[in-house]
Amino acid sequence: MQAKEDLEKAYEELKQENIRLKKEIDSNKKISELQESITTLLNNIPALMFSKDVNTGIYMACNQYFAEYAHKATTDGVVGLTDFEIFDAKTAEHFVQDDKKALSMDKPYIFIEDVPDAEGNPRKFQTTKLKFIDNYGRNCLLGLCQDITDAMKIRREYEKKLADAKIMANIDGLTGVKNKNAYNEEEKKINIMIEEGKILEFALTVFDVNGLKKINDTEGHQAGDEYIKDACRLICRTFKHSPVFRIGGDEFVVISQGEDYKNIEHLMAYMQEQNLNAGKVAGLVVACGMARFENDDCLASVFKRADKIMYENKKYYKTNSLE
Repeated sequence: MQAKEDLEKAYEELKQENIRLKKEIDSNKKISELQESITTLLNNIPALMFSKDVNTGIYMACNQYFAEYAHKATTDGVVGLTDFEIFDAKTAEHFVQDDKKALSMDKPYIFIEDVPDAEGNPRKFQTTKLKFIDNYGRNCLLGLCQDITDAMKIRREYEKKLADAKIMANIDGLTGVKNKNAYNEEEKKINIMIEEGKILEFALTVFDVNGLKKINDTEGHQAGDEYIKDACRLICRTFKHSPVFRIGGDEFVVISQGEDYKNIEHLMAYMQEQNLNAGKVAGLVVACGMARFENDDCLASVFKRADKIMYENKKYYKTNSLE
């Protein structure tokens, strides 16, 4: 009777042990599957990834990209080693110094540097290093390094195209000088400088091409366009050191500072002489009016005075049959 009870007890213990072993096997299988899943995930991330034990400097884990960067066939060739056992002394010391910077920070340490690839070609890498404590209480460092060479190239190309587009948006298609949009932007800048008291002296000159309507009506708009371009060339040739803006069909504005501002009376006299000579032979006449900045509240105030003088000048040429 006792022997039977002992046998049944032993059978029950064996049964419970089998159940425990099965659970342990299932648990280990799940852990193995999870590890395999994580490894697959890491190996498919297009970046170098690794983790280190801070105290020993030993690599605890990495993905296949990092292993290949370290010239190892698999991740097993990296795990358990330090930088000095994997890389040359200069590279290893460089990585160690970066680790120290990351450990001294309370936020991720992110930096960009030039790193040669396997063929020795220069590439740009963005590296992020972050300290953390693992489940065993160890101080660790997580690293993520991405090759951003192509991304930066695309960004530079985009920025160049954006800059070119901005330039084109500010250029007059007919004459090649700055357009109304560029003038509006310049006006905003000058108004800010006036408000902040950072601008002391400048002159604004308004130009209007006389006789354009007659040219368009008798010779056609193509001839009118050439007439406008001739007028623009005259203005640019005269005001060599000042930005020229075409703000309307036959209207131009020049904002003069520096050398042109110092010689503004001479430049206006030259334009007057050119107009008088041209008017006598039915040539190109460009009416103009200039006003200096006199502590005005804004650029528009200076423009208004110059524009008034220009129309008086235009009226003079018309009254005297010089257009």
